[in-house]
Amino acid sequence: MDKFHLFTRRPEDLAEPKGDGQFFFKSLDDFETETIHFQEIFNFIGTGNPSLGREHLVDLGKASLRWDFEISKMLKRGQARRYYSMSSGIAAPAYENKSENIYRDIKLELERRHQEESMAISDIRVYGFADSSGKFFPGSLVGDLSLALASRSVFETDTEDVVRDYCGGEELVLLLTALRNNEESKGISELYSLSPVSKNQLLETLMGAGLLAISVSASGPAPISGRKLEYVPAKTENCVGYSPRRSSLEVVLSALEVKV
Repeated sequence: MDKFHLFTRRPEDLAEPKGDGQFFFKSLDDFETETIHFQEIFNFIGTGNPSLGREHLVDLGKASLRWDFEISKMLKRGQARRYYSMSSGIAAPAYENKSENIYRDIKLELERRHQEESMAISDIRVYGFADSSGKFFPGSLVGDLSLALASRSVFETDTEDVVRDYCGGEELVLLLTALRNNEESKGISELYSLSPVSKNQLLETLMGAGLLAISVSASGPAPISGRKLEYVPAKTENCVGYSPRRSSLEVVLSALEVKV
């Protein structure tokens, strides 16, 4: 039976693990002194809330580079066989020449590190993630929709339409399974749905079901990830065997736990 060791900053905040001795919660500070040999390591260190300020992002960058270095050391000394690192679509070539973005610079640096290594490292670019098991942060489209639906308040938006690609836990499991089934897989893979969704399509679906009222203004606040009219995978970094089953619209509706 596989055993899962979850290293986190605050293991005491997590619920008691289920699985009859299959899951172990540990402090992230203990990771670099861990002596267990791992088949695979999954690195989910990220911003959590991308609206946090520059100082937080700088600290995140230092932490990301530190733990990535520790994982790479494990691979080199044979203490781990494969490494999966969560990256971001913001690191894709289409967004490299945009204005200064600390978060993008962090992800680009990690991807460059991994490409220079000859080890079994897979970077997974995530463009949009929405899942009912996770948190939604104010300032993001799905986060603001979740708040409006929960409070039954009017959703305020602007006239600018945007296109996004959202995936959830189901798509992530499918991609990780495909990567794990391919012993030779390494490099960059993109997490994507069957089809992206526009803001207007999403709003029209919710309004048509009588679940949402909106107020439209000529201009609104800039999204926390910056203004990008279209933020979707190019699907040039595909993983053999990965085949998503849901559209972005289906992913978001499931994440918001609404039926239309």
